[in-house]
Amino acid sequence: MIKTYLTTAILSLAYFGTAYAQNTSDSTKTTATITSSETQTAKVFGGLGQYRKFSIGVNGGVTSAVIATGGRNNDFNAHPISYGFGLYLKEQLAHSFALQLDITGGKVKGKNDPAPTATGDYVSYDTRFWQASLSAVVNIATIDFIRRKNAVNFYLKGGAGMAFYDPKVTRVGTDEFHFHNPTTDGSHYVKEFVVPVGAGVKFRLSDAVALDLGYTQTYVDADNFDGRNQAYPTKDHYSYAYAGLAFTLGSKSKPVLEWVNPVAMMYNELYDATLRQEVEALKGRIANVESTVNNLKKDSDGDGVSDQFDHCPGTPSGAVVDGSGCPFLFEHDTTQAFPGAASYSNIQFDFNSSILRTSSYPALDATASNLRESGKTIELDGFASKDEGTAAHKIKLSQDRANTIKTYLVNSGVASQNIKIKGFGETHPIADNATAEGRELNRRVEFKQVEASSPFPLRVVFDAHQSVVKPAMQNKLEEIATYLIANPGTQIDLKGHCNTQEIPRMELNNDSNAPVKLSQARINSVVNYLIGRHVNGTQIKDKTALGTASPLSGINSYDRQFQNRSVEITKR
Repeated sequence: MIKTYLTTAILSLAYFGTAYAQNTSDSTKTTATITSSETQTAKVFGGLGQYRKFSIGVNGGVTSAVIATGGRNNDFNAHPISYGFGLYLKEQLAHSFALQLDITGGKVKGKNDPAPTATGDYVSYDTRFWQASLSAVVNIATIDFIRRKNAVNFYLKGGAGMAFYDPKVTRVGTDEFHFHNPTTDGSHYVKEFVVPVGAGVKFRLSDAVALDLGYTQTYVDADNFDGRNQAYPTKDHYSYAYAGLAFTLGSKSKPVLEWVNPVAMMYNELYDATLRQEVEALKGRIANVESTVNNLKKDSDGDGVSDQFDHCPGTPSGAVVDGSGCPFLFEHDTTQAFPGAASYSNIQFDFNSSILRTSSYPALDATASNLRESGKTIELDGFASKDEGTAAHKIKLSQDRANTIKTYLVNSGVASQNIKIKGFGETHPIADNATAEGRELNRRVEFKQVEASSPFPLRVVFDAHQSVVKPAMQNKLEEIATYLIANPGTQIDLKGHCNTQEIPRMELNNDSNAPVKLSQARINSVVNYLIGRHVNGTQIKDKTALGTASPLSGINSYDRQFQNRSVEITKR
């Protein structure tokens, strides 16, 4: 009956605590733009100093030698419920973690039922205890009823401490006596190490008061809590179920750390008026920057120089201008080896310089256009005059001149891999280095077309009965594709083959054209591969499927049979 009554009382307290906590939470409901006094003063990362952290609590409840996880003090077989009380001081160190100092007192009772009759048998015990412990408290879950403040916290706790207890024992044939120092006037209390663990739920009644319902199991590091060592080395334990009130200490102007909802705080910070003003000001600064950038980019005459820096506005479309937006005035270059804008003309340089003359631009533009269309590979050969320094310096200078031309061509859209450079210094002069005019002509870069080595003829070999291009053959086809793209005037012929061992006799009896079909399928695979590598289809002319006709000599040789499973590519 006592257990039933106690359980009903605790559940009733929990129900009314939840209802009250929800009502309290409802009363603090706010909108997104009107925040509570807590969220106005506390910041998510503002530190512990902005909160109320300390609280004290008082509680009372019932004790028993039975624990909820299973087990009882086996020295006695009946365990009536007794009373307990407690006081604690807690410091909240984070939203979900705290340290708590507990002082607990009370009684635990037990007896043997039915009562023994033999002299000396144990009848009952009555232990008065005091206990001090330090525990870690962890909030494992919370309920906020979709409100800004948490309303219900569920917690676990565990720690260690010391217990002081005085077991009084009754035996058959004797009066009740103290377990410790039974015949003297000294202290009757036993001191032992204890480990309390427990769980509970706390309901926020207001910012300063909370209802605390909990349950603690205490494990004693001894078997004498009930005044008897019969079951040693097993150790005694007892439990304490309680209800109490917790009171938060500190200034009312600060929020209570235990009940703060960090999500709500973060939401409030996003709607902080000062922050919103800063965001709006930042938007204005960004708009000003964007406007300034747009003004810098504005180019009314389309000459590539923005209006803000254009000293010659209204330049005709297509005019070549300098950095200030003014047209270039080209001077006649008497050292140009080839007059006009002829492509591949020698490019001349000033004394000891690798900087392009503006007069070289037309010839280089014509050269770049031709290279883009033809895909040719060229070599740029740089030279120096005899009077431009040491031999090492002249080699370096001639290489720099060739690199300058390459940079211009690449910036004009020519593929970098199609341009090679060499520096020859003062060697290979084209004019007399003894005269000023000759030395000027020798400060040059010449263009030389590099002929790609012909990959023809080539055989693309296939596996028996197969028409799929093997990975080992793809590199060879890549060489063919590169050559054809670089030489768009080149045309090729394809001849497909297969050997007699590839076509079973039964298949030949059913279809005499099977060898031709297989060799045609191999031709199609090669053509599709080349087209897929951007080869112009008009460069692929004759596509002849020979089947087993025109085999290589010595068809009984394995190597010859292997070569006959192929597509032969020849240049026209």
